[in-house]
This record gives sequence, structure tokens and C-alpha cells, in this order.
Amino acid sequence: MLITSDSRAVSCRCASFSRSTATTLSSSESRTGWKKTTPFSIAGIPTTSRPIDWVCGPRPVLRTRATFSVVPIEQGRRLAPLASNLVRKPKFLVVAMPVPLRRVFTYTAPRGWKKPLPEIGSRVRAPFAGRTMTGFVVGHSDRIAKGIEPRPIVDIVDSEPIMGRSELAFCRDVARHYLAPLGEALRVSAPPGGAGGERCRVELIAAPRECSSELFPSERIDKSLGSVQRALVDHLRERGPTSVGALARAVGRRRLEGPLKRLEARGIVRILRSAGAAVGARRIRVLTLVDPSRAGRIGPRGRELTELLGASGGSLASGRLVRELGFSDGTLRSLVRWGVARFEQVVVPRYGGLQALPIDAGEFEPSRAQRSASDAIGRSIRANEGRAFLLHGVTGSGKTHVYLEAAKEALDQGRAVLVLVPEIALTPQIYTAFERRFPGRVAVLHSALSVGERRDTWFAIREGLRDVVVGVRSAVFAPLPDLGLIVVDEEHESSYKGSGSFPYHAREVARRRASAEGATLLLGSATPSLESYHQTAEGGDLHLLELPERVDDRALPAVRIADMVEEIRRGNRGAFSSELKGAIRARLEAREQIILLLNRRGYSPSVQCAACGEIPECGTCAVRLVYHRQGERLRCHYCGFDEALPSTCPGCGADRRLFRGWGTQRIEEELARHFPEARVLRLDQDATRRKGGHFKILDSFARREADILLGTQMVAKGLDLPGVTLVGVINADIGLSIADFRSAERSFQLLTQVSGRAGRGSSPGEVVMQTNAPRNYAIRHARSHDFASFYDEEIAYRRELVYPPFSRLIAILVRGPDPARVLEHAQFIAHALRRRARPELKILGPAETPVARVKGEYRQQLLIKAASLDSARKLLLDLLRKTQRPAGVSVGVDVDPERMG
Repeated sequence: MLITSDSRAVSCRCASFSRSTATTLSSSESRTGWKKTTPFSIAGIPTTSRPIDWVCGPRPVLRTRATFSVVPIEQGRRLAPLASNLVRKPKFLVVAMPVPLRRVFTYTAPRGWKKPLPEIGSRVRAPFAGRTMTGFVVGHSDRIAKGIEPRPIVDIVDSEPIMGRSELAFCRDVARHYLAPLGEALRVSAPPGGAGGERCRVELIAAPRECSSELFPSERIDKSLGSVQRALVDHLRERGPTSVGALARAVGRRRLEGPLKRLEARGIVRILRSAGAAVGARRIRVLTLVDPSRAGRIGPRGRELTELLGASGGSLASGRLVRELGFSDGTLRSLVRWGVARFEQVVVPRYGGLQALPIDAGEFEPSRAQRSASDAIGRSIRANEGRAFLLHGVTGSGKTHVYLEAAKEALDQGRAVLVLVPEIALTPQIYTAFERRFPGRVAVLHSALSVGERRDTWFAIREGLRDVVVGVRSAVFAPLPDLGLIVVDEEHESSYKGSGSFPYHAREVARRRASAEGATLLLGSATPSLESYHQTAEGGDLHLLELPERVDDRALPAVRIADMVEEIRRGNRGAFSSELKGAIRARLEAREQIILLLNRRGYSPSVQCAACGEIPECGTCAVRLVYHRQGERLRCHYCGFDEALPSTCPGCGADRRLFRGWGTQRIEEELARHFPEARVLRLDQDATRRKGGHFKILDSFARREADILLGTQMVAKGLDLPGVTLVGVINADIGLSIADFRSAERSFQLLTQVSGRAGRGSSPGEVVMQTNAPRNYAIRHARSHDFASFYDEEIAYRRELVYPPFSRLIAILVRGPDPARVLEHAQFIAHALRRRARPELKILGPAETPVARVKGEYRQQLLIKAASLDSARKLLLDLLRKTQRPAGVSVGVDVDPERMG
């Protein structure tokens, strides 16, 4: 076997090795002198082909009895063709599947495949767990463990890799940090719509008539079918063949698989499987001018069309010519028949762009603090230093101006810019600012776009057609080449943290990506997270920049506290205190705009029977059903269960109901009653379900087409609307009573942020906060816009209880349909961890989560508290690999959790 160096840059630290003379290394000598650190080739083939993968180092990569001869480069090149037959070519694909399993899977090429194996970084469709899925090739192998018979892949999705080695390495690093499956990380970073999955529809084999009580009497059904199976049969009998997705929504996704398989095995239902269509490039047919001189042979309508094509650049979409301009299809074909024009298929990108909001940014002179911050960031970008900054500026201090200046610096250096926002509702505002400054260069990425729009935008970004990206959490993986700047706006927001089997935090991933690519990182917030601010205070690698004043010396809004306990004593049990009601009236009379915050959607959090006191609850979650006025529905905000509000109480038959508590829909009704002349818009998840809903509402409010914008926390973040002079907080206490060590921090952030929406124009702002706890320190400090005092008080509690930033946390969630099994397995994990953990690791729990049952699954949570993550991760990963889970029980891991349970 011959080893030759491909490059003069090889750095060898083995004293006994000289690449100018032939040297024989026996296997025993290899064990003390060789390890992979630099690229060699074996017979001209790169050493990525294992098992022969050796370079200088203290230990071998693997053991072998082969003898290696090290020869000069030219001699090796002459002998390479003779030796190439000795090198085994890889026969197997190592594929990462987007499933919640921390392992990869081995496949072979399709039967009869003669071409080289799909390259690393490309996607393939392969059989997995009884269906066909799209996975990612992450390696090749020429050997396989005994007893494994790999199946062939079904199809190759990509003709060339969609990810390079550096992108794969980055995803591996992020997945390793979060103890997450590699396939899930790759799925988030890959373009959507590359290949269709498998579509499944379910139908009853017996006709609906035969599934009636005559064939399945109720007593027989009770004995032979479980409750979920009966619900599935009833659903299919009523609605006919139904998609698996619709059935999952009806009974809960986690409850569906077992009962559905049992129904199929018993011959009651049939599952129809078909391949889903891939979402590819959008192509349209156009009519393109070829030879206008031939138009004299055709009629007047054809000559008119020829002139139109010439005046329009030589090409127009055939659909538009027929539908909008009135030409017949026969006229189009006559031009083609006479050689005047031809039909062509062209790709039309579906970019998910937005219209700019009608907000006049105006001209203003940057403050000294803004210039100082911009200069510091600019120096980092110009010098390729890759520094990280925290921009702490009060609300209305002009942080967006600093973002724009930093982006200009990066773009001037020929480098790309990534801007992250915490929610889709904020993309119109930040997009407007960047599109006006850098027209035609900005792309938008978020889940509200269609799959086709996201796909085309992804490829446009990768090809450099858009070098500024604005997006939400998943946009942190946008394939921007030569990234120079990453901006994380409102960096404190918990919505940057994901959930499920890949619960990454976009802020942390942004830090890792900036470090890997040498980009400058800019975190911005008026209320920074305690972890970020503590890093600047303790001399970490995060550099603090401050904007202590609003632009143009505008004052922060005055905040008044309305004590709702006193209001009740005075006989006012309504939604609005006398202070807030009077303030709303005054602003309406002055024709100024108002924002009202209530962080609770729906009409009422619960409905209670006035006779017996019964409160409807979700059948699969341990929560009460929320009443929604539109459609008179009761809904679960955890699993999506939805049913009509019964006309009478199911328990006692009474028809009188009491609506307990306030939601945004009920406040909207109260506004119409107290202020019938006011034009009200509601911004919450229910009001923005349709595509573009966020933009339409904000656009209408920015155009002064409404007086009051009422909403959930969507209205509290990042909106810069000069017409708003009053902010009202309907209930400032929501969130304070949550069993979470971050509850006070989140409440302070939300109240400070929403207060900052007032007084951004020429008129001063005012805030009225309604609360039952006016002495709570989060509310007191929010009233005075005093982040420093809140930080000092909160950090003392964190230090005393050793919570972040003085420790790192890993949450372990054990869940399943059997509460006894869930508790037993959670206790087993806790005991095993305590037995193996070092003294510096603290294991807390297990304990029920605040919502003990969600989607039919009972939940127990454990918490690992550690000074650093390395030892905790290693301990937990080792335990999970060696532990057999009971049937029906699943275990989820969340590194650095944002919410408890």
C-alpha cells in the first residue's frame, strides 16, 4: 500500500519520518507515531476513504496489520495507477434522517446503480419505518457491522450537494451542543420542498352503512376497540377518506400511530400511500419574439401581438397575453407556426418579499452614542475581527440606525448580512428599513411564506442574488456566502428558542456561526437577557455598546400605575380602570393612536356553568378550554382541539354561563361598547392566520386607518409607529405567577418594551399599567424604565439560587400515555444520574410539569444544574444511549431551556 503526500504544505512532527526518503512503518511503529492531522492521499485517492487514514500524532486512528511505504511524491504518482486497485471504493451511504433518533443509518445505492454514490451533502429518498423519507448523505463507508442488511435508497434528490463540508460540520457542531439528532439540524438548514414525502390517506374498508350500530353494536365496539380507535372510525364514517394529518389533528399526533396500525391490522381501515410531489422551481410558458419580419404573412391581430412583444422586450407570459390582454391561444400559435415567435419555459423565482410599510423614517442627525457604536462595529467588520457586541439602547434610541450603518459597512466590504427578528410580526418593520436602504438586495425567510417561496428564496440567497436576509429563528441557517455581519434584534426574546427534537436557540447558533465564519455579531435590545448582560459585566467576550437616550432628545413616556384592587373596591369590575378609560377618551379626541396589550388571546380563558359550576376542559390536556367568540367555539391552545360551545351545560342542562377572565376578543367587544366611534384592529394569532395577515394589519394602522391597535405580545416588540401616544396594559400581572425562575425577567421585558411604543413621534407618550401587584419589583422597575436596577435585584436572586447565568441547565422531559410508566422511568433516570454524577452536578426532580398532561401524554421533568455543560452533556448522552425506554415512553432533552415545562 502506498502513501504519497499531495502537497508541500504537509507538516510532519514525527522525528523518525523523512518524506524525501522511503521509510517503512510497521503496525507497531504506527501505533506510536501516526494520527490524522493533515491531508494525505492513498494511491492518489484522498484519505477520506477509510480505513487507511493516518498522519502524525500520538495515537492511531485505527489498528491495522498493513505495512506502509512512504515514498517521494513523483515516485508515488507513477505507482498510483498500479496501486489504485488495492483501495476499496465505498459501497454504502451513511444517511442522517430527520427523525428524533441520535444516530445515522446505512443504505446502499439503488439496485443496478452504475454511477458513483451520491456525494456527501446531497439528499436522497430512502425507506424508513415503513415509509419513504428524505435524508441527508453525511458519509460513505466500505464496510458495515455484522448482522445489518442495508436497504437500497429509492431515489437521489440532488444532482449535486446542497451543503458543503463546512455547512455539514457546522450542523454537526450545533446538533452535538444541543444533544439533538443530526438529521433534524440538517432538515432546518436545508432548502424546503426538495422532495415530496409520502402522502397517506385512510379509508374505512366497510361502507359507512356497514359501520353503523347494526354491524358494530355499541357494546361490541366498547369491548373490541379502544377510545381512540372508536374516534377514528367515527371520524372516517362521517367524513370519508381522510389524510393522516387530519386524523392527527382530530385525536392528537402522538395518540394516532398505534391505534391506526391496529385498525389496519384488523382490516377495519385501509391506508393508501402515494408519493408526494416535490416542490421544484416554478416555470411558466412565455412567447418570445424570433423574427418579426415574418409578421406580414399573418393577420392584423397577429401583427398587433408582434408589435406588443417587440415593445415589451421581446417576451411576455402566454397566460397574461390570453387572460389579461385578450389574445386567443390560436393567435399565439399562429406566430409560432409562421416562425415569428416561439414558446419557451422560463423559471420565475417566487421570492417572499414584502411591501414596505408606509412609515416616513425622515432625516435625523445621528447622536454621539449612535456614531460611537457604529464606529466600533465598523472597525470590527473592516478588520475581520469577528467581535461580538451587545447594543443596549432604551426604547426609541435608534438601534435600527446602528444596524443599517453596520450592514452598509459589511456590504461595502463585499460581505453578506443576516438580520434575525424574534417573530414574523416584526419582519415588515425591519424589512421596510433595510429595503429602503438597500433596495433589491433584501430577502425574507420565515414559515408564513409558501414552500415554493422559501425554496426559491433559499437558492437565490445561496447563489448571491440576495445578500441581505431578514428572517426569524430558522433564518440563522440561511446559506449566505461570505457572511460579514449577523444582527440579532430583540436578542432577549424567548421565541428565539425552538422546541421539539431540535430545541436550538437562534442567538446561540448565531454566535457559533459568527465565530466559525469570522463574522461580526451584533445583539440588540432595550431589555437584554440577564445572561447576555452578565457576560458584558463580567468581562466576557461580549462587548457592551450603549444608547442611553432616545433620538432627537425625546422623553421616555410617563408611566402611571392603575391599582385594580382599588378599582374593585370602588365597584369597578370592568376591564378598564378609570385612569385608562379617561386616557383612551382623551387620545381619541386628540386624533392620536393607541396600543392596548393583553397577552391572552380568545374571548375568555374559561366558561363556567352558573348553576353547577362545571368548567369545560380539554380531553387530552390538563387545561381548561378557551372560549372564542367567532363561531362560538371552545378551543385548546395546546393540542388544537376544537368543539362548538354547547347550548346547555353537559352536566346539569342549565343554559346560563359565566365567562371568566378577559381575552383580546372580549376586550375588542368592550372597546366597541365604551368607544363606539373608535376604529379598532386586533393583532393576535387568531387574527393573522391568513398569509400576509401581519402586514395588512400593521400597514392599515400605519396609514392611520385605525385608532386602536389591540393585541397580544405581538404589539409590544419593535414597532416604531410615530402616531402612537398612549399604551395601555390591560393586565400587567399575566406571567408573574408562572412557576419559572425567569417569570419576573419576562414580565419586566414585556412591560418595558410595550411602554416604549408610545411617544416616538413629535407628541409625548403616556402609559397606563393595570395591575393587582403594584409593589412587585418587575412592575416597579418597568414603571421607571430602569433596567439597571432590575438587573441588580434579579441577579442577586439568581446568584443565591445558582440559576443562569451562574449555572447551565439541561431539562429532561419524560412523557407518555401511562402516568405510572412515565413517573417510573423519570425516577429511574434521576436515580441513574445521581449515582453517576460528579458532586458539582445537581439533579432536580422528577416533578410534574406545570401542565401535567398535553396531547394525551403525561409529563415529568428533571433538571440538571451544572457549572459547565461539557460534563453534564457527556453524562446524559451516555445514559440515554445505554438506557432502554419502556414502550410508549419518550424522553426529550432541552439544553439551556428557556421555559420550565
